[in-house]
Amino acid sequence: MSVTYQGGELARVTVRGCLDREAASNLGAVCRQVLRDWPQRLELDLCGVSLYTTDGARAVSDCLMLCRRLEQGVGITVATDAGRQALLDSMALV
Repeated sequence: MSVTYQGGELARVTVRGCLDREAASNLGAVCRQVLRDWPQRLELDLCGVSLYTTDGARAVSDCLMLCRRLEQGVGITVATDAGRQALLDSMALV
């Protein structure tokens, strides 16, 4: 599991591996950092998510809610079934 953050006008957060409670905690901390940096847009990359839990889906939902106020919003990239399902389940929590 890893959550990485690249700052700048276009911030990029990448999640790889299992999006579980630990990754959810890291994602929450990273999203709070994104808000402190206040970029134009956040790109949330879930392409590397292999598994997820309810905590992980909730963290994605929280990140989307927190960062939707950015001027150019949030973009999300998914490529795996687990990443897609995590996104869909997170949207049900909004």
